Amino acid sequence: QAALRAFLVDEQAMSAEVRAHVCGRPLRATLPRRLVLPGELERVCAELGVSVNSVQLEIIGTVLRRPFSLVQGPPGCGKTDIVAVLAAILTRCGRGQVLCCASSNVAVDNFTERIAELGVDVLRLVARDRPMGGNVPHSCTLEAHIARLATKEATAYREYAQLGKARKLLGAEEAHFNRLRTKVEQQAVRLARVVCCTCSLAGGAQLRGMRFSDVVIDEADQEAGVVGSYR
Repeated sequence: QAALRAFLVDEQAMSAEVRAHVCGRPLRATLPRRLVLPGELERVCAELGVSVNSVQLEIIGTVLRRPFSLVQGPPGCGKTDIVAVLAAILTRCGRGQVLCCASSNVAVDNFTERIAELGVDVLRLVARDRPMGGNVPHSCTLEAHIARLATKEATAYREYAQLGKARKLLGAEEAHFNRLRTKVEQQAVRLARVVCCTCSLAGGAQLRGMRFSDVVIDEADQEAGVVGSYR
């Protein structure tokens, strides 16, 4: 219901191309300016160090030429590799941030690991009460991204975190620490080239107000209520 309500009243809930597709109207899309040309795709994949077969190469090329695509295939056919390569190429083209989602944490952990293997700056977001998946590299965690921040808020946050390890924070200190944590989390998210999370988390407070140049949803058939927000 929330997704349908947003679709009806919020013109920014999804791109004009996706809205036209959902409503059954013809797409009048302007293709992005900086995309990999079909003849260059195989070379780019080789530079990324990823091996793709001819079918995967054709799918990737087709997705890059269209504003909206749906890729179907049985388990084990290489869809996770396609997600990773798409994320890497889209960031390589300098189009902006990419959001990669799936309905399950296991699926998100898997393509986060794969994207990181391609040398892409990727952030894996999880709910605060959920432990990070064991196969996700530490460099992809929110903690690692915050540690690399050089802002004054990040410096203050780290100081309060160290103080909290030495003793219990007082009421005012804890409130200030929580405000700093929210601020630096937002900073880390906005600096990451690729953000990976579940579809439910994508609609939460951590990504509220964020705009992504491209959105990739794995296991999309399991998420009837997804509302994508991207330009």
